[in-house]
Amino acid sequence: MLFYVDESGSFTRAANALCSISCVGVLCVPHSRADRLFAQYQKLRRGFPKTPTGEAKGRLLNEMQVATIIDLVRRSGCLFEVTACDHLEQLDPTTHDHIVGQVHGLKSGLTDDHHPTLRADVNALCDRLLVMPHNLYRQLVVQNDAIDRMIRHVIVYFAMRQPSELSRFVWHVDAKGNETSGITEWEDWWQSTLGAMMQAKSIREPIATIVEGDYSHFNKHFDVLPEFLRTSQRETGIDIRAVLMDQVHFNMSGTPGLELVDILTNATRRALVGNLKPEGWGELGRLIIRERKQHRVRIMAIGAIEVLRMGRPYVRVLNTIDRFGRSMFPPERS
Repeated sequence: MLFYVDESGSFTRAANALCSISCVGVLCVPHSRADRLFAQYQKLRRGFPKTPTGEAKGRLLNEMQVATIIDLVRRSGCLFEVTACDHLEQLDPTTHDHIVGQVHGLKSGLTDDHHPTLRADVNALCDRLLVMPHNLYRQLVVQNDAIDRMIRHVIVYFAMRQPSELSRFVWHVDAKGNETSGITEWEDWWQSTLGAMMQAKSIREPIATIVEGDYSHFNKHFDVLPEFLRTSQRETGIDIRAVLMDQVHFNMSGTPGLELVDILTNATRRALVGNLKPEGWGELGRLIIRERKQHRVRIMAIGAIEVLRMGRPYVRVLNTIDRFGRSMFPPERS
């Protein structure tokens, strides 16, 4: 399957605003549907406004155009996950405390049972987190949440519907930079930091599978952990770093998949800050897996923001999006 990752917002605090939202969205496109989806999208984008470089950007689209894209993605069997963070109360001391807590959590989980390679990787990750720019750290936390949720969902979702889609994971990430600048800082974070953080989380919170699912196409990532991830209590699981690094492409210019995830992620942010009418985003929930006691659009708390969330103007938007949701399980056949 194909994954497209993009962000919307600067992950910094905006002054004089009721909320200051940034989002990371992840779009999953089944390989079997990709060609038809992109062909249909190319026809639609001919009528879309574009940037001087010829890209169709979500910020330029009106409500009708956004709604058309949501419907196209839904009919193509795609899944979307999006996580947002409100930075209104995100001060540097708060983010620093969160980083310190993250480092403590990572190191406290290490024991002598863990392989030396894993211990070295976690310690190197902690050192890197402590010097990471705060806006980049917030983006990393939000991105990790969206990607982690997508991976957990697609493994079950496609094992029940299209098991062959689990044979290959191809990631397309919107690169920041230009074609002559070489690897960007964000690409470096993806390759050296993301996998280690998510692998550590998967050890603390193992990814669920179900007995009814067909995981035969997922065997190279499942059943036995690499030696350096094993402990005396746990030898089986999922190698998340292998999933994330199966195939990764950092795209410098717009592709159909990246334009689609940009439109969806930007529409989410515009909805939350009140810059897009419900006619545009009202059906967004139909792309997102339904979870009990969770909003379809996840609002992350970094620090003290949790206690302030209920008073935010976007709560009504979240509740409206929650009217719809995609079922994890296929309908029963009679």
